[in-house]
Amino acid sequence: RFVRTLKEKTYHLVIANPLYQGTSKMASTSYVESAYSDGKADLYAAFMLRGLELARVGGVSSMLTMRGWMFLKQYSELRGTLLTSFSLRQIHDLSSGAFEEISGVVVSVASSIIMHLPNASGPSIALKAFDDETVTRPGETARKRAASLCQERVYQFREDALRDVPEWPLVYWWGPQEIEPFK
Repeated sequence: RFVRTLKEKTYHLVIANPLYQGTSKMASTSYVESAYSDGKADLYAAFMLRGLELARVGGVSSMLTMRGWMFLKQYSELRGTLLTSFSLRQIHDLSSGAFEEISGVVVSVASSIIMHLPNASGPSIALKAFDDETVTRPGETARKRAASLCQERVYQFREDALRDVPEWPLVYWWGPQEIEPFK
């Protein structure tokens, strides 16, 4: 019965904290590779695509995932799909130290809000909830919480402006002076 409720293009809002599991550690990857080829590097990437399939046009998929999809080369196809077929509205970049239960640089995460609408107008917003100097120090979770509540380090960016950078990493904090050399 549950599976029947998961109809594509049905939901206004999809929220998830999917598994962080590299597909290289799976016994079989054929389904992920065929159904979600742009998200084949990790299960969370496949879940990002699946969440957008479930969201109706104009709906939203919001997920807490590893932050690697925003920068690493192996996720460049995923970024291309997400940034051309959908509308990235918000990123909350937490890096490591986001969870009090997990100490050290074990899990590096970000949350995203992606709208099932191509080319929605207006800039995207990113909140960088960490300071590169303190990201691995004790108390980082409390600092991230305070920075998020105070909305420190908020960036507005247009994802299409980043397209000139090879493999389209989401370097949301870059301004025109950093992007210009790539044009």
